[in-house]
Amino acid sequence: MNELDEIYLRSVSNETLGGDLTALNAVKWDRTEDQPDGTRVGFDDMTGQSFVLGKSEPPPALAPASKPPAPEAQPAEDDGSSFGQFLGDLNVALDAPFSGITQGVAKFLGNTAGALGIVEQTDVDKFFKAVDEMNKTAVKDNPAANVLGTAGALSGQYILPAVTGFNALRALGAPKLLSSIVSESMVGLLGLSPNDENLFNMIAKDTSSPAAAAVRDLLATDPDDSEWTNRVKNAGEALVLLGGSEALIRGLPKLVQQGKQFIKSDKGQEVVRSVEGMGARADERLGSVMDGTTLSANPLGAVSDMALSAAGKAVGRLADDEVPSLMQVLETKAKEMEVKPAARTQPSGEQMFNTSPVAYQAGIRQADQIETPVPRAPEGAKLPKKQRAALLVENMDEIADIIADRARPSVGTNVQFFYHLGPLIKKAEELGIPEKTAREQAREFAMLYGATSPRTSTEPNLRSASLVRAKDTAGVDYDEIVGPGGSGINEAGYPMMINPAKPGQAAGMHKILIDQLRETGKIDYRTNPKPATFAENVAGNLNGVTVDTHAIRGALHVLNEIAPGQIPRQWFNSDAAYKAYLDNPSDVANYAGKGLADTLDGQVVDGVKQQTEYAVFADLYKKVAERLGVMPAEAQSLSWFANGQYTGLASPPKSIVELINDRVDVTAQALGKSKDVIFKAFMEGKIPLLSASGTLVGANVLEQTLAPNDGSI
Repeated sequence: MNELDEIYLRSVSNETLGGDLTALNAVKWDRTEDQPDGTRVGFDDMTGQSFVLGKSEPPPALAPASKPPAPEAQPAEDDGSSFGQFLGDLNVALDAPFSGITQGVAKFLGNTAGALGIVEQTDVDKFFKAVDEMNKTAVKDNPAANVLGTAGALSGQYILPAVTGFNALRALGAPKLLSSIVSESMVGLLGLSPNDENLFNMIAKDTSSPAAAAVRDLLATDPDDSEWTNRVKNAGEALVLLGGSEALIRGLPKLVQQGKQFIKSDKGQEVVRSVEGMGARADERLGSVMDGTTLSANPLGAVSDMALSAAGKAVGRLADDEVPSLMQVLETKAKEMEVKPAARTQPSGEQMFNTSPVAYQAGIRQADQIETPVPRAPEGAKLPKKQRAALLVENMDEIADIIADRARPSVGTNVQFFYHLGPLIKKAEELGIPEKTAREQAREFAMLYGATSPRTSTEPNLRSASLVRAKDTAGVDYDEIVGPGGSGINEAGYPMMINPAKPGQAAGMHKILIDQLRETGKIDYRTNPKPATFAENVAGNLNGVTVDTHAIRGALHVLNEIAPGQIPRQWFNSDAAYKAYLDNPSDVANYAGKGLADTLDGQVVDGVKQQTEYAVFADLYKKVAERLGVMPAEAQSLSWFANGQYTGLASPPKSIVELINDRVDVTAQALGKSKDVIFKAFMEGKIPLLSASGTLVGANVLEQTLAPNDGSI
């Protein structure tokens, strides 16, 4: 006997199907026996049920029930016509007078739509109330059609969705018992109306049995309860009707624990990701149908998409139990801050992303490669600080040649792909996040990464950006302290410059840029070109150049190689520093220390003071990119490490993907969660990340990169 037969028989009674010989003879019985009274009986060994199939000689098949006339008119607006319109939008053709299976599937679809908020549940209820009345009229004088219709409706609303869900979960590797419970309870949770009475409402309110009264109170629907309370009660009804009560009797607590352990496992996470991914893709297809961009030629496809959408959301809620809260992360970080850095959680060294060159490059789209504007001096105007950058402009081609020669050996390595987030996008897709959504999430992070970058090393920069996103998701303002406090305006371990403006004192740089993002969706490139370009680079637009401290120092070092001792005084912070340079122009300390004035200057353009020296270095590194055959942002990241020995870059090379990998790793260890759970929660903006403490590989890549010349002109 196959699974469909088993579930079918467990959902109906002998009394219901006693006269339906056609349906009973279609079942694949475990065995049949001819009885002394001349009847043939079919036996289901699993359920212990037996059904009279007719006389020893199989009876002729009943003629198909004739179809009653179609309803003359669509239900009126107060009969749920808005839901009728919804069905029409999905091109779901319900044959009048709504054959049993079709009607059952339609009810499952409609109630699921109500659960997801696509339509009002009250409209669904009104619509199918009208349908039920028409159906009763149609089969009033046809008992056979009535029986078949009832059985079909049970199959369509209960059995088919349960079997589909069960088989899908089993195919994904979920345990059999867990698959049965989840699929059957989901039928009740989503596919039944929370406003209808269920099986347990049949228990009399004044029953004398304490046990029966307790069951009624627990599982009978109540119009005074919330919609989702009644949906949970319907899940219990579905378990009973579909046989799950047998599993409950055997021990639901143990099953729940097994379920949680399964979700934590690698296989469980694979199931969650697969179902969420199918649900997300179904959402996109349904969205196309609903907004009219595509038409569904297959009504059952729309029904399937509704079920997949619901399953994706449901499994997401189930998996959400494993996602730590914002407060948990903040408290964990505060505890880590109480011990010395070397004693804090360290990265394991394991890589969760595919960091091959192909994987990095797969995330870049040509459509995203647009010109990034930079502030420039007006035509014919002199550059700031006595034209100190003029010598760079005069020797730009030769400087570009030398920088390209230094960087060329690193082309094709992770150094080139510092900004590429392709591996993050791919991993997010594997975890059930659609590509479009993952890219939007990456861009949100990139914008905040840029906004919180001024005067901040990459270590707290990553943490700060993730915290602002997590607070936004939680509905908390970024400057509201909700976790253990740090130095007055920040949580411990998440330092940001978000102090409010005071008389005679500007607001913190991070506050200014975050507020800019909220108001305009971008950072003003005229006054803050570096964080603006950095954000674009991280978001996937590699056409601009993040001109950081190391880019400036590297260019000046090459200039001195071309013209020893000719760097202008204005590039040094003091006479002593300038004298030290003149005494020994090739001394690396002249370029890697604090004596170099590597803060870019500017001038007033169109009434706004703009960092016009920025364009000189942006143009230089674009020339380097041309020589290397790479994108401008790649040329700049390649030069970081190629010139690191001259500019004071102390850290071995790592890309942003690799840096995030370390932080996800540390966060997962500290919170006792899987890296997949932590990464997905980070992508969705639910939690901030902890730091990778101790000797952080790559920590100094941007330590001076995004400080101090962000907007300091």
